[in-house]
Amino acid sequence: MYTLYEKEQRKLYIRRFFSSMLFTTIFLIISLGVLNISLNVIEYIAYKLSNNKLVLCWNKPVCVYRGAKLVYPVFTANQVEKLEDGKFLFSSFYPFGKYSWFSVQNYDNYANYASFSKMKPEIINEPSFQVYDVKKNKFQKLNIPIENFSKEQKKYFQKGIYYDKKNKNILFINTFYFLEKYYLNEPFYIYNWEDKSFTTREAIVPKDKRFNCLDKYNDDKVLCISENTDYLTHEELNSGKYSREFINEYNSRGFFDITEKEMLYTFDLSTFRIEYFADFDVNPKYAPNFNYIIFLKNGKFIMPIFNKISDNQKQWDHIEIYDPITRKMYAEFNTDIFEKNVLKVEDKNGDLIFLNKNNSYILKNNSTKFEQSSDYKLNEYNQEVVNKILKLAKKQFNVSKKSNFSDYIDTLPLSDGKFLMVYSNKQRALMPNGSEYIEFPNKKLYRTIYIDYHNNIVSIGPDLPLNLNEMTSKTITQIGDNKYLIVGGQRKMCEPYSKFSCPSEYTYIIKIKK
Repeated sequence: MYTLYEKEQRKLYIRRFFSSMLFTTIFLIISLGVLNISLNVIEYIAYKLSNNKLVLCWNKPVCVYRGAKLVYPVFTANQVEKLEDGKFLFSSFYPFGKYSWFSVQNYDNYANYASFSKMKPEIINEPSFQVYDVKKNKFQKLNIPIENFSKEQKKYFQKGIYYDKKNKNILFINTFYFLEKYYLNEPFYIYNWEDKSFTTREAIVPKDKRFNCLDKYNDDKVLCISENTDYLTHEELNSGKYSREFINEYNSRGFFDITEKEMLYTFDLSTFRIEYFADFDVNPKYAPNFNYIIFLKNGKFIMPIFNKISDNQKQWDHIEIYDPITRKMYAEFNTDIFEKNVLKVEDKNGDLIFLNKNNSYILKNNSTKFEQSSDYKLNEYNQEVVNKILKLAKKQFNVSKKSNFSDYIDTLPLSDGKFLMVYSNKQRALMPNGSEYIEFPNKKLYRTIYIDYHNNIVSIGPDLPLNLNEMTSKTITQIGDNKYLIVGGQRKMCEPYSKFSCPSEYTYIIKIKK
């Protein structure tokens, strides 16, 4: 009997043991599940908070938060046009780029994988156009039948869109249209924003002349320069006349020599005519870069003219200033105004102030000549602002006071004397050289300096959520009194030399506190 009792007791212990193990296992599974859910919830909440406008902007003079999702991810916005109140048209190319093997919906997973594996799928040379509605905070495709065009026709959509406000027409003119038209004799395309019609027209261009047309001078006209350089079209370069060595050397050149007198023209968006605008005061040695032109509210513009770049020469040969009253260009030979500049401010009087390392220059509203300021208090104030900027630039970007400031810092003008300074395009574009690689992720790529010139504020700005990379004047667009939209850039954790791997999927908004 006793033996039977012991057997039953052992069975009971074994059942209790397995029961307790079962309950313990179930408890652990449930606990781990709850913990996992909790961690996911915490991660989700943290992610939401990290992109929450209220959290990011709380008690800060300037902040950056995530905006609307793009229809096509964008690396660099080529053109931006304001169509009507609250709507903006953005153009970019390579919208699918290196992630073309995967759908846009699977963009996040592919971007991470591409960064890890350095995949380089075939680049698809397709233009893209998307319209942003400020009120709805939403992007949508521009309804044009791009897919119906041939590969050769599509190249005319890639760069160069202009909005004719008077007739509500969107003109699709490739940069090379005016350079090559007298060879190609092809029309350009027009899309009417109101009736959605799609037509073609030809520009009225002087025979056998070439032009380089880029930025708008005002709502009706695009600023152009005659193209009298040794520039060769693609057809000319590959005609068989030139050796492979010449072609390689030609393609590596950053400048084209000017062979005769250059003049400025405008392209009228309503009449489609190229019209004479002004002569240069001093004929440029090299074709001007439109990215460096400063357009002022009073109709003036300042155009620095390149010198031949070398280690022993200055970047600029001279400066041309256009005066809308006399309709003439005036040369300024003190290039230190640009070479040693730290900050440029256009004040309420229409005066342009250059804050330089050791002095200040002013281009007054009624003048065509830069002058050194004789106002002691203004000079003292400006020098204080400059010293603050240089000190913080050393901390944020490790820029020495002896360095050429413009080689390391790009300035994004915001509203009414307010600015964000970011790491320069020149530094972002550096390629890995042999065994020397850029530190990545490089924190300098995301840091900013916030400046409020009129209130003498120079402070650490908000960190950027993406690498702006090939930043242009089209990267940031004003969409409100104190709001700016960032379109383009590269996600964090992508190699700096694989620029198409991770283009930005979202826009970001810069907001300034009133």
